[in-house]
Amino acid sequence: MARPGMRPQKAAEVFPENNDNPLKQIRLRCGLSQSELATAAGLSLNSIRGYEQGTRDINKATLETLCGLALALACTISDLITDADLLKKFIAAK
Repeated sequence: MARPGMRPQKAAEVFPENNDNPLKQIRLRCGLSQSELATAAGLSLNSIRGYEQGTRDINKATLETLCGLALALACTISDLITDADLLKKFIAAK
């Protein structure tokens, strides 16, 4: 509980969002809600939330999941991968 005269902290201050999350940035740029992306990519809403909030690692997602997201967002899989070493391997495999 906040002390008298102190303002309560906003959730965003306690749990800052991951603003460098490419999935969220691309989704917002496309004008899609999390629910709309989930439907378009054939994923659950909880999966989308997890990838955006960092509780799920998109770098460990299946190729099917990455393809669904890339198609729904009209981007490449490399746009979604955040692990530099994995991205190098992915690019080399092309």
